Amino acid sequence: MRHLVLSVLAVLFILGNVSQGKADIPHVINYQGRLTDNTGVPVDTTISITFSIHSDTSAVSSVIWTEAHPAVTVSGGLFTILLGSVTPIPNSVFDGSIRGLGMQIGSGPVSDSLIPIVSIAYAYRAGYADTAGYAFAAPGGSGGSGWIDDGNVVRLEKDSDSVGIGTASPSAKLNVVGDVVITNNITVGNSHTNTGNNSSIGGGTLNTITGDWAVIGGGNGNEANQIYATISGGSANRASGTSATISGGTNNIVDGLAATVGGGMNNYAISPYSTVAGGNADTASGYYSAVIGGFNNRAGFGIYDTAAFIGGGVNNRASAPYASVIGGKGNSATFSGGVVAGGENNEAGSNCFVGGGSGNTAYGDNSVVLGGSYNDAGNAGSVVIGGISNSVDQSYNTIVGGSNNNTAAVFCVIMGGAGNVIPPDVFYSVLIGINGSLTKDSTFMVDMPHIRFGNETTGYEFPSGDGSSGQFLSTDGSGQLSWTSPGNNNNWSLVNDVLYTNDYWGLSRGQAGNIFYGSNANSMVNLGTSCVTGTNGFNFSYATVSGGNENGAQGELATVGGGQGNYAIGYGSVISGGFGDSTNGAYATISGGIYNRAMLDESFVGGGRSNMARDFNTVVVGGKADTAYGQYSAVVGGHNNIAGSLYDTAAFVGGGENNKATSSFATVGGGTGNNTTGNRSVIGGGRNNTVSSTYGVIAGGNTNSVSGASSVVCGGGVNNVFNSNAGIVSGWDNAVSGYRGFIGAGAWNRANNDYNVVGGGSHNTTSAIYGVIGGGQENSNSGQFAVIPGGFRDTLTANASHAMAFGNSVYLNNSYRVAFFDGANSGRLGLNRDDHDGGVSYPVHVGTNSFNGNGAHLTNGGVWTNASSREFKENFQPVDGQDMLERINNLSMESWEYKGTGERHIWPCAEDFHEQFDIGAQNDNSARDTKYLAAGDVAGVALVGVKALYQKTKKIEELEARIAQLEAMVEMLVAQKQAAPTDNLVLGMNTRDK
Repeated sequence: MRHLVLSVLAVLFILGNVSQGKADIPHVINYQGRLTDNTGVPVDTTISITFSIHSDTSAVSSVIWTEAHPAVTVSGGLFTILLGSVTPIPNSVFDGSIRGLGMQIGSGPVSDSLIPIVSIAYAYRAGYADTAGYAFAAPGGSGGSGWIDDGNVVRLEKDSDSVGIGTASPSAKLNVVGDVVITNNITVGNSHTNTGNNSSIGGGTLNTITGDWAVIGGGNGNEANQIYATISGGSANRASGTSATISGGTNNIVDGLAATVGGGMNNYAISPYSTVAGGNADTASGYYSAVIGGFNNRAGFGIYDTAAFIGGGVNNRASAPYASVIGGKGNSATFSGGVVAGGENNEAGSNCFVGGGSGNTAYGDNSVVLGGSYNDAGNAGSVVIGGISNSVDQSYNTIVGGSNNNTAAVFCVIMGGAGNVIPPDVFYSVLIGINGSLTKDSTFMVDMPHIRFGNETTGYEFPSGDGSSGQFLSTDGSGQLSWTSPGNNNNWSLVNDVLYTNDYWGLSRGQAGNIFYGSNANSMVNLGTSCVTGTNGFNFSYATVSGGNENGAQGELATVGGGQGNYAIGYGSVISGGFGDSTNGAYATISGGIYNRAMLDESFVGGGRSNMARDFNTVVVGGKADTAYGQYSAVVGGHNNIAGSLYDTAAFVGGGENNKATSSFATVGGGTGNNTTGNRSVIGGGRNNTVSSTYGVIAGGNTNSVSGASSVVCGGGVNNVFNSNAGIVSGWDNAVSGYRGFIGAGAWNRANNDYNVVGGGSHNTTSAIYGVIGGGQENSNSGQFAVIPGGFRDTLTANASHAMAFGNSVYLNNSYRVAFFDGANSGRLGLNRDDHDGGVSYPVHVGTNSFNGNGAHLTNGGVWTNASSREFKENFQPVDGQDMLERINNLSMESWEYKGTGERHIWPCAEDFHEQFDIGAQNDNSARDTKYLAAGDVAGVALVGVKALYQKTKKIEELEARIAQLEAMVEMLVAQKQAAPTDNLVLGMNTRDK
């Protein structure tokens, strides 16, 4: 028997952390050896080998582990074994000492020469790795204060241990000195859910983030469900609006864009930019509305109750744009601009003010109740200073105090007392008294028994007695009054119940403090109080003040219909009423409102507040703080809108808030924060949209931009068109930079060159002229005149002009190529075939009948296979093989090249082929197509020829057999002749004896 000798080729040890339960590396040793016979020749065999590990490399008896492999395959002398695959190697085997490896071949002895088990060079780095040995050798080690890996969790062994990064003396469980960079989400605390991108939870427990870039600082059970949402702390708070903020508190909800709740509990900020600073059960519902604190207060009842405000208190309501309740209980400001300062159960209407008290109401436009109880300022410009149960039922009346006073007149005053009444149709009168009633215009009435002027010793009493009918009070110039009979007066005439002046005199209400300027005062009419007609130093005519207080018609032909503090200064200008309005341009008009201005000729303000028609023929229909700058420009309504700049013509803003159309013929239909600066550009509506180019259009949406001439964004958000004659239909954050480019919809798409088109999808980019991407995601088209219909991460490079790609990760770097799918993400192409027609079963699969392909296909192996089943065919006709052979023989066969290609082929010409055989497809004129050949026809002709040749071959073989037979007979006869007398043999004839 020959002896086997083991020689070592290589030993590779794969050792890792051998802590119990560690599963991050295989705990086996790969051993490779070489086995020869005693002459050194490698052997091929199957044999038993037993391996052992020894604690002493020089002592075979020091066995600490053994493992038998009964059937080891040896090929060419080589074999490989995984030590530890049969008997696990205990953790205690490798403690840092050098171990020896022993082997026993078959039943032989263990080799005396043990192989030392040592590490490789870079295994020395394991001393710095997070291994069990290093953890035991670390400061505080020897079995404690080290890292433990239980297979699922890596932790410090002792609860008292700390981790320091950048410091040797950590002052907390984890102490980091230096910068910390954490990519994507941060989650600190217990039982949190954080599924947003780049979102952070700073602490607490049971907090949830589902919005991107959202933050929860801490607390319990808080939810940040929208992008950029922030919750600083508290419990059970929910931030569901984009950029919403909750600073703390409990059970607070923010649903509005950029809305805020500062703290408190059960508070709700519904609308964009609304704020609840604190309190309990408070709600901010309108744009820019706010509740500072208190309980169960509500600012706004809908998103269009802009800038409603409640300072605090209980059960207060500010339910209209710009309405405010400062505090108190149960107060309500229910119309635009109304204010209740405090008190209880007070109500304020449009631009009205209630200073305090209880149960007071101010519902007339610009009316005021300063305090008291159950007072009512019920008409425009009316005032109740205080008292109880006073009421004003007509415009511009005042009750100073007292109780149960009522005035239904115009521009009248009740100075207190009790039970006083001024009925309708009384103007410019004052009443002081108790249970008095004043029925005359321009009267100062003290309804008391007597009024005494001066002191009781030297003064005088008024009246000292009753005068006669028709008498009037006159003064003696020293302050004493007496009854006086009137003298003759020829200035007036009464005709048919109409009172006329007897000359072309001006007309004014007596004792009203009115002023006339100019020698043409006789053509003026001034029926108000403290009003002015004409201008000092000028001789204007035909100015008219029809009523009101402190009004001025100071231009020629100017008119003020009424109101207070209105001034019509321009020639022929008109102010119908209102408060604080002024017209400076000729024929300018203001219909009413507060603090409106019509600055230049033929300008118009319909009403509203603080509006300005600043240039010739400009119009502001209503609203607040709107301005029409350029000639023929107009603002229909809204708040803080601007149409035109100084030299812009016919700019237009339809309404909304903070909109600007500051170029000639530019238009903003409505919305908020829109701005168009291009000539003849249009923004239909939406929010924060910008057009800066001529003929640019944005139909609506949010934060869209058009800077290219004649370009369009129909809607969506953050879409941008930078070049001319381009467009975006909708979507989010799409951008067109090329001339006449287009993006249909989707998000984050880019059309960066001229005539580029992106139909939709997301993150698609075209960057070469006439490039097209139909849709899909993350596709890139840099080829000129190239197309990506859709798909995912398809790429056409700058070298791939006039190319097309479709599928998943298709890549083309050459021109004039079409690729559907690729090797890694292969697909199938159906032509005139879909899942209704049997499905697409091959890489290329066509048709379902004789008109569109009969299922011809390209196989998975790359072979084009035509449909040829008998069930697809009809009109079978026999073929004459011999005739076909003649025709094949007549067919001209040459080698040739396609023009301009250099390709050389052998193939019949179509004209020759069709002339000989009259087979093939038909063209659109139902005639034989003589320019093209089907490979199947050529092959069929060849097969018919082969069959005919086969038949000829069979006949030839039969003839050859007969010839061979005849030759044999001839040979036999020749042999017979040679062997027999010749005189009796005649070849080729029958003979007989004669």
